[in-house]
Amino acid sequence: MPKVKRKEEIDNDETLLGATERETHKPFTFLHLSRSERLRSLLFLVVVPYVKYRCDQLYEKMSLDQQNISQPQSDSLKVRLCRAFLAIYPVIHMVWKGTLFAYQMAYVFGKSFHHSPLLRFSGVLLQNLTQSDIESFSQIVDAPTLRQLLNERRLKELLLTLAVKSFSAVSLFLSTGLSVGIFFLQFLDWWYTRDHDAVSLLALPKPDCPEQRDISNLPKVVSICPLCNKMRTNDTVLAVTGYVFCYPCIFRYVKEKGCCPVTGYPATADHLVRLFLSDV
Repeated sequence: MPKVKRKEEIDNDETLLGATERETHKPFTFLHLSRSERLRSLLFLVVVPYVKYRCDQLYEKMSLDQQNISQPQSDSLKVRLCRAFLAIYPVIHMVWKGTLFAYQMAYVFGKSFHHSPLLRFSGVLLQNLTQSDIESFSQIVDAPTLRQLLNERRLKELLLTLAVKSFSAVSLFLSTGLSVGIFFLQFLDWWYTRDHDAVSLLALPKPDCPEQRDISNLPKVVSICPLCNKMRTNDTVLAVTGYVFCYPCIFRYVKEKGCCPVTGYPATADHLVRLFLSDV
């Protein structure tokens, strides 16, 4: 025989059922990537493009060094690895560019959902947002949750704006204070030396002049390199003195000695300027 419940028991059961439903209902939260998805995205969207960029720079640098060095090098392990890299990397680069082109053409003609192999390997799929997606999103996100998200976004934007304005104000204050401090220091120096014969506060000792070398043994013909005494190849001027040498000669000399071979003035490889002379 079925059990008949009283009205109080029915009300208690409905109250418990409503409490259970409220506990199981969770507000909408944005979906987060899993750990493996984050690692794949980091690997294929950040690490691989960075490694490719560094390899391109290394290949250009090694190719330029290989062209500038005219003398044969020792057959060491490092030299063999450099030669192997210079020989293999163009093929790898061509395969990479061809793969990118194939993916882009397939994406344009609708044969693939990815325009890059990196997106395919990282598991990223680009799709347009449809009307059904917008409707489902509006059904999932209730008004209080959406309002809370907007308020949090406005708060973040406000904090970012305040941080930027604070940084600009501090930078302006420091630059203005530095300028005023320098002016005040110069004013004190002028006031101190106006009626006194004391040495200026900002006076610095003059450096000694570089040692003058004998330049009488320079070649009489201007087209001859002062280092190898041969006709110049790859004319290069040393910016600190204006003398012209062969690029391999002056590059090695500046790297080893750190000065001009004629005048002795300090110089580095950054002071070398290639000259492209016309044959006319």
